[in-house]
Amino acid sequence: MSEPASREAIEIAVPSDDVVMPFQAEQADVLGRLVKLGPTVDTILSRHDYPEPVSRLLGEAVALTALLGASLKSEGKLILQASTDGAVDLLVVDFVVPGSMRAYARYNETKLADLDKDDDAALLGHGHLAMTIDRGQDVDRYQGVVPLEGTSLADAADTYFKQSEQLPSFLRLAVARHFQAAENGQGAWTWRAGGLLVQKLTREGGIVSPKRFEEDWTRAKSLAETVEDHELLDPTLA
Repeated sequence: MSEPASREAIEIAVPSDDVVMPFQAEQADVLGRLVKLGPTVDTILSRHDYPEPVSRLLGEAVALTALLGASLKSEGKLILQASTDGAVDLLVVDFVVPGSMRAYARYNETKLADLDKDDDAALLGHGHLAMTIDRGQDVDRYQGVVPLEGTSLADAADTYFKQSEQLPSFLRLAVARHFQAAENGQGAWTWRAGGLLVQKLTREGGIVSPKRFEEDWTRAKSLAETVEDHELLDPTLA
């Protein structure tokens, strides 16, 4: 089992370069959130110095947790935890309102060496993904748990949305190194992560026909699918 040099959790406040932006298309009853992370995810991944496939997977977990944690309106914490039999057997990410994050991964070097390191589903293997919302001492915790069955983190999260929130959803996560140029001409490679979550709200009262409901969601989902990874990661793109 490979361990990071220090097991101390890395916790930092989200700086101004890191953005979580909610949006809503009222007539289509579609809402969502966009997250673009720079210094936050780079600090977490650089300090731990995991192998690149593990860093990429943990970066996806950080982006996903930021997307979900940003929905908490008052004090509280969202905890994402994946426990598996795969090469990465543990992922833990905490989001604490108003915006501090910490994350940790545990992996097996032998299993990691035997895998296609671009296959995130193989990295995770089988197990479960748990999302826990802790709103404080006076409110009961909420936890949703979905299986990991050789699926990617995004696929497991999609299952979570279908089972726990029962809303049609679209999710895209992206993580990559980005070269940040410096005035002295040297620059450095840094980690960036991004995510897009789009969901269709159910409208009560029969105001919209089922056909119109489906058409609105199909159109919104088709537009969301045109978003590319580099658009989620580009720090210069507004």
